[in-house]
Amino acid sequence: MYNNLIIVIIGCFAHARRKWVDCFVDGKPVKDSMSEKAFQLIERIFALESTWKDLPPEKRLEHRQKELKPVLDAYWEHLNSFEAEEIMRRGTR
Repeated sequence: MYNNLIIVIIGCFAHARRKWVDCFVDGKPVKDSMSEKAFQLIERIFALESTWKDLPPEKRLEHRQKELKPVLDAYWEHLNSFEAEEIMRRGTR
């Protein structure tokens, strides 16, 4: 809470995208890396959104629920896999 206002922190995919770009080597993604996959998923999110930019809000919502949600789900699943991979690498729970 800030000055009696409830503040909700949200993520920005443009900022997330920049962090994945920071993982690139010599300005290019590392082939088949986890960062490359995350970057590609965000690129897909941007590409989908750009195709709907001129649609009315209710149509964008329809497209987001039908086409964007599976991409977002894949992105979050991919991020969750980072923890699983680290656990396997360490051999601990």
